[in-house]
Amino acid sequence: MRRNTKSIPNGTDTPQLDPVAGLDAEARRHGARIATKCRICGRWLVAPKSRAAHVGPKCSKGGAA
Repeated sequence: MRRNTKSIPNGTDTPQLDPVAGLDAEARRHGARIATKCRICGRWLVAPKSRAAHVGPKCSKGGAA
């Protein structure tokens, strides 16, 4: 599983397991991909950071289609 570093309320950074990473790896073993739609333009997102934010790289920069 991938590890993310997330900030917790006391301000320290602790590594936490990405809950979707295991599912993503299992899907890829079967030839599938996990995707979600961008909340701005509706395009399918497959990159982990984009899926987590529900916003694609173009929309996050203000260049929505």
